[in-house]
Amino acid sequence: WFLNRELFLNPTTFALRQQSLFLPKKLLKEEKSSLRESFLEQEKDGILLRLDPKGIWPEKYSCATITFDELKLLQSIRGIVRRRGHVKHITNTHILMTTTST
Repeated sequence: WFLNRELFLNPTTFALRQQSLFLPKKLLKEEKSSLRESFLEQEKDGILLRLDPKGIWPEKYSCATITFDELKLLQSIRGIVRRRGHVKHITNTHILMTTTST
């Protein structure tokens, strides 16, 4: 999950939506709402953004911020490798990964 940075760049938008930025408060107001439903609602409202809206459900929310233009650039990357370890070294042509044990 990413927090839409454009909310902070526009003072009027930020003032109007600042209450929606706090998930626990929002969940308390809507007792029947699950955390998943709350995230989906905030995505629909343009507050939270996902790299892959139709694919993998994000496992973490670290409050990383991003603009729509940056998100589109990230979404244009093809050949994504997931859960293969950590990057050890990058060259002009290769990425060397370390393996992780589960």
